Amino acid sequence: MVKILQASIDTEAGACNRRGALGALMACLRTARAHGHLQSATHAWESLVCGARIKQGLIHQHCQVRIDTLGLLCESNRSTEVVSPEEMQWVQFFITYNLNSQSPGVRQQICSLLKKLFCRIQESSQVLYKLEQRKSTLDSENRSSREQPPVSLQQYKNFMSSVCDILFEALFPGSSYSTRFSALSILGSVAEAFPVSEGCPPRPEDSIGLFELEVPMGVRYHVVLETEPGSSIRAASALNY
Repeated sequence: MVKILQASIDTEAGACNRRGALGALMACLRTARAHGHLQSATHAWESLVCGARIKQGLIHQHCQVRIDTLGLLCESNRSTEVVSPEEMQWVQFFITYNLNSQSPGVRQQICSLLKKLFCRIQESSQVLYKLEQRKSTLDSENRSSREQPPVSLQQYKNFMSSVCDILFEALFPGSSYSTRFSALSILGSVAEAFPVSEGCPPRPEDSIGLFELEVPMGVRYHVVLETEPGSSIRAASALNY
């Protein structure tokens, strides 16, 4: 079926606002991965669909195609499945071009899917930490390890910092309500996935050791999002560079 849909995408013509074969392909892959039929995201990209198709789905005119493609990247039947570098690049690409959605339902789905991804990063970071510790121990004992981490904790940190950079930059004066609402909602999900425990020194294996939304002596971002006359949503957040 995947090959048929791939061929249909190449020959498909007409209105871009229809889901079409690309939408059907992304929906199938998303469902397959959510039910554990794809071992990993990398397997899907290498065997079933190329990166150009993923990017095409992430900026498709039809909102459901964008949601299904993002769901393919974010959802997994295993909460500790490591997020691949390709997934991180594509999610960053998606956030860059999809903060200004006018539909409240679409904004809610985007925030929900990204929250799943952030929780996956938090959970899998503990697995990566143990793998890196084991590798360090074996290296110190001059023993080789066949179990190489597919991604490093530093890559996770760089990804989360880049995501927050994009979100904070979207909160410039004059940005639209939908853009600010999306950015603040996603930042809230980041803060929930990586909470800051005041007064407690972080342990290396904790999520706070992976990424923190606080700045010891840096820049603070204060944003006021006007919702209606006489009321506002205030966000005072900080990013550790």
